[in-house]
Amino acid sequence: MSYQRIPDYVHTLGHRLTGTDSHHALIDVGLDGPNGKAAPESPPARVEANQIIPPTVPLDETCWPPITKNRPRTLVLCFDGTGDQNSNIVRIFQCLKKNDPTRQMVYYQPGIGTYVDPTMTGGALKTYVASKLDEAVAWYFHAHVKDGYEFLMDHYVAGDRICLFGFSRGAYTARALAGMVHSVGLLPQANKQQVPFAWKFYSENNTPEGLIKASEFKAAFSNNVIIDFVGVFDTVASVGLFSKELPFATSNRAIRIFRHALALDERRVKFKANHFHNPPKPLKAETERKIKAHQITGSLKQSEATAKITVIDPNAPSTRPKKAPTDHKEVWFAGCHCDVGGGSVKNDVKTNLAMIPLRWMIKETIETETGILFDLAQLSLLGLTPVLPSSPTLILSSEVVPKKELPRLTDVWQKDEKPLVPSLENLNAVEHKTDQIDKSWFWRFLEWIPFKVSYLNDEGVFVTTDKRKANHGKGRTIPNPKNPGYPLYIHQSVQYRWNNFEYVDAPLPSLPGSFPDEGRKRSTYKPKAIWLDELKQERELDFADPDLKPFIHWVE
Repeated sequence: MSYQRIPDYVHTLGHRLTGTDSHHALIDVGLDGPNGKAAPESPPARVEANQIIPPTVPLDETCWPPITKNRPRTLVLCFDGTGDQNSNIVRIFQCLKKNDPTRQMVYYQPGIGTYVDPTMTGGALKTYVASKLDEAVAWYFHAHVKDGYEFLMDHYVAGDRICLFGFSRGAYTARALAGMVHSVGLLPQANKQQVPFAWKFYSENNTPEGLIKASEFKAAFSNNVIIDFVGVFDTVASVGLFSKELPFATSNRAIRIFRHALALDERRVKFKANHFHNPPKPLKAETERKIKAHQITGSLKQSEATAKITVIDPNAPSTRPKKAPTDHKEVWFAGCHCDVGGGSVKNDVKTNLAMIPLRWMIKETIETETGILFDLAQLSLLGLTPVLPSSPTLILSSEVVPKKELPRLTDVWQKDEKPLVPSLENLNAVEHKTDQIDKSWFWRFLEWIPFKVSYLNDEGVFVTTDKRKANHGKGRTIPNPKNPGYPLYIHQSVQYRWNNFEYVDAPLPSLPGSFPDEGRKRSTYKPKAIWLDELKQERELDFADPDLKPFIHWVE
């Protein structure tokens, strides 16, 4: 089933290409003979693509980081939230290199509430109602996840790196997709009839029996694939007005890198943060044994097989190193939901809070060596510029840059403790936040309705409260900063805002994108989030608090 988008402020630019990977794909050499005559009816010969096809763009000096020798291709999937203004997902997609699918393929999916079934009949009214149902209760949420899954089916070949981005419900979609790939594996290309079954086994794997069935499906039909990078902005704890929870990756080794930007000042009860978390409970030994028994595909090498090594006992101790646990980091930023994920201001307003987590996320993809390729001109517009290593011989030239000397990104603006003119980062740091509770009667009304809420407990498990309780506009609860498993990372721009001020009103409409007007109202910044101490007592997030101060990690 395919879906069409309602808004038109950005177009999906992902391309579909058969045999696109220069290292792994197989291609047909042709159906005509050397003289243009019809070739024999025998099947065409197939050869390794890297023997005859160079990259589409042999040298691209407009990308960052520089192309490394034998770098794997990247598949970058971007899942947006709702809203009419461009989010940080749109901005990330805008920055991606899209001109060479042999090195990088990109995919953009609009947010929940922007899809309807194109086969639906009944006119504009029915289409409108369907889109609102999707926005309210995630009516087509399964389609959002499955569409991303099918893109991976169509284009993934062994060795590709899969990178996922998402904001809000799109962040939930990205993490659910990672969970689905981990749970049931990735089906081979042209097996779309199996996708509904894969979805069924994935969505029902919240019991030991469901996990075993999913692992059996994975062993029989799918490939074992690792997600290289997941970068999300403010994942919410529920999708839609009514909770629709799906399991994320049940292993802390299913994703190599996980980065999460969170909003310190969001207060809405239906927008509680959904943290990186452990599975609800450890599996029993027998269940884990059965699951492992279905994960032997691809584990036996040719050299081992010729040495008479077998996999008759898949539970025998292995000398192979295990995959490292997920490198996960969640960083808190000033502002509310759309101040972190973008979309709270008009597209032509250049100074806003959302630019800070956007720049942080892009720099994280470079520093963790995901291989994602960005356009240098677009990065420059965001205030990011390349930094070359200290080696004097390393320059942007026609030669391939060795991986070990891969350059990084830094801010265009020089850092100065007391600059005469505020840096753009500091201008963004004091911008006004957009609190929907203050703007909308609907969100204020929901604050008086008793809901069950989810939170991260001290064991790193995401749990839901037993009792329903009205939120009354209370801020988010930060996990105990003294828990070593979940250290408190806060971006340094929050400290600047706290030490100085915050604007309480938006830039003047006549000056979009200009420096903030000095006549605007200012106020002392006080984060809305709270934290729980060892006695489960709610505490204000006071950065000068001697009990809290030693546990804050300020992030650049």
